[in-house]
Parts: sequence; structure tokens; C-alpha cells
Amino acid sequence: MPYRQHQVDFIAAINDARVENSTDAVETLMKECKVEGAEYEALKTRVLHLMPRHCDILKHNREWLKQLCGANQPRVYMAVDTVALDPDHDATVTKPNLKDVTELTEGAALADCVAPRQVEHCLNARVMAASNCLKDLGFCHASAGYVSFDEDVVP
Repeated sequence: MPYRQHQVDFIAAINDARVENSTDAVETLMKECKVEGAEYEALKTRVLHLMPRHCDILKHNREWLKQLCGANQPRVYMAVDTVALDPDHDATVTKPNLKDVTELTEGAALADCVAPRQVEHCLNARVMAASNCLKDLGFCHASAGYVSFDEDVVP
């Protein structure tokens, strides 16, 4: 699907759907994008599913991950977070000494992070960037891809 951020109706429909507000714009969007039966079965693992609640997303992701992994259990990876100076920081404010940031302070800063500390995935699982921290590399919020492994790197 092409990028539609410039389409006011599309943005309004997505925003309404996000808060479970069933407007005419949402109904129209759903009719435009609805796929059923064999057509849906053929593409259901390759499309983005929009859901209004985080708990629905987690449930959906767990179910698909189980199906995708088959007999293998998903691998669990722990996030390794570090503190870095924001390249867009306010230049009028004195830069903090990052060596002085305690583990407790770092943990508190990351407590409300979008991404969980523990992530399960397997080969070919669909993933999406949840921040803009890699925008200089071409990855921004909502950039999507698939998990692949470099055989020389995987333990």
C-alpha cells in the first residue's frame, strides 16, 4: 500500500479506529481494505494488522509467532539498553555526563519504553521499529521487516 499520510480522510479514519470510534471514515476504510476467505489466508502472515488495544496486539503476535515457529519454540532475546545523548538535544542545556547515570535511573527512564525488555521471535517473524532512533540509517517508526539469521553470528 502506498504511503497515505497526506490524505486527511485516511489519517482521520486511522485515528478514529485507534480509539475504537466507528465513524463513516472507518467504515469506508474497512470496506476498501477488507479481504476474506482464500484471499486472506494467502496473505495473512504478510500484512500489517491494525488493532486498537495493546492487549489485542500482544495476543495476535503470540498466536502468529506460535504458528510461524511450528514445532520449534520461539527464541527469547533480552534487550540490552544503554544511555546515549539525544542528537537532537537542546544545545542550550549543559550535556549530562552519561557515566554518572546509575543503573536505577536508567531502568526508571526505560520503564515506559514501547519495546519490552524480553522479545520472542523466530525465523521469518515480522518485526517493526518502535522508534525513530535509527532514522539516519533509514529505519523510522513503523519500518517493517522480517527476522533472518546470519549463520556465522547465531549462537
